[in-house]
Amino acid sequence: MTEATGEIPYQRVAASGSIPEGECRDFTLEGGSVLVCNYEGTLFAVADICSHDGAPLGESSLLGCNVECPRHGATFDVRTGRPTALPAVRPIGAYPVREVNGQIEVQYEPPAKRPVRARSGPPRPPQSRGPRT
Repeated sequence: MTEATGEIPYQRVAASGSIPEGECRDFTLEGGSVLVCNYEGTLFAVADICSHDGAPLGESSLLGCNVECPRHGATFDVRTGRPTALPAVRPIGAYPVREVNGQIEVQYEPPAKRPVRARSGPPRPPQSRGPRT
């Protein structure tokens, strides 16, 4: 986010026309990675990480409007980031894309790190697994 305007800046990723229809490319940006996909002539950008187990999606195939995680087969809609097949149940980030002066740009802000939640209450006693045999 820029200090002066409070807006999330766009970051250049590639030249216009460099991602053929039906294909995706992964890009490292300041703070993370994105996957830019060309679905039916429109560019979409999603987080380059599977919400199921953290695998990168950069080696993925575009199947219609879905990108498939190469590790366990979870799929995500590149237009929205929503999961479309198990084992993923949480969406991945989806980011605005534009083309300016012959360049593809993505408005990307790294996801905020989730704070570690402290458990409330007394510590739990160790649980017995039964006798060992």
